[in-house]
Amino acid sequence: MNPRTETPTLRQKTVENIKNYIKFHNLAPGDRLPPEREMANKFGISRTIVRDAVNNLSGLGILEIKHRSGIFIAKVGSNTVATQLSSRLIFNRNSVTSLFQVRQILETAMAKWAAEQCTKSDEEKLKHFIKETNECLSSSDNKYCFREIDTRFHILLAEISRNQIVEELMRTLLEYMLDLRRFSLILPGKIQKCARQHEIIIEAVCDRSPGRAAAAMEEHLETVFSSVIDNWEDFENEPEF
Repeated sequence: MNPRTETPTLRQKTVENIKNYIKFHNLAPGDRLPPEREMANKFGISRTIVRDAVNNLSGLGILEIKHRSGIFIAKVGSNTVATQLSSRLIFNRNSVTSLFQVRQILETAMAKWAAEQCTKSDEEKLKHFIKETNECLSSSDNKYCFREIDTRFHILLAEISRNQIVEELMRTLLEYMLDLRRFSLILPGKIQKCARQHEIIIEAVCDRSPGRAAAAMEEHLETVFSSVIDNWEDFENEPEF
C-alpha cells in the first residue's frame, strides 16, 4: 500500500485552509477562530482532520488552544517569515542540503544549551514528553500524532535552551520544512527510530551533559537528512502525502 494516502494530503490542505482563513479575515494575534465543528462544516471535512491541523499549527506556535475558551491566533508566530522563505526557495537537493547544514549548526548548539540550562522543572517536562511519545507510538494513528510530537520535541528543546532567537528560528524552520518532515516520517521504521533518538537526546539533556546532547542531536539530524536524500525521487514524484 502506498503510504501517501488521501488523508494526510487532506490534513496538509486543511492546514493551508486555516492559514488562508486567518489571512482573508485579517485576524490578528489574540483573535479567536471558529470552533472545530464550524471549521469542519466550512471546509467539508471531519472534526478529526480539523483537530489534527489545529494541533499542528499550535505546535508551530501559530495557534493557541485554550481549554474551554477556544482556538486563538498566538501572540508570537513565525508563519510570516516561513512564507517569505518559501517564496524565495524551492526544494531541490542543494537547498535541502543547505537547510540541513543550518539545522546542524543551530540544533546541536541548541541541544548543548538545553543541557546547560535544564532545570528540575524542565526535566519533569521532558520525562512527561517521553511518556506522551510512547502513548503516541502505541496508538493506531501514530503516523499522524507523531508529527505533532516531532514538532513539540524541537520547540521544547529550544525553549529549554533559554534563547528566544533560537526558538523563533526553530519555529520558522519547522514550518518551512513541514513537507520534508512529513515525508521522512512515513518511511518504514522511521517513527520508531526517530522516537528513540529523541529519547537519547532527552536523556543527555536531563543528565546535564552538553557534549552528549549535541552529539546525539547531530546524529539524529544526519539520520533524517539521509532518509530524505536516499528517497529523494519518491519525494519529488509525489510531493503531497
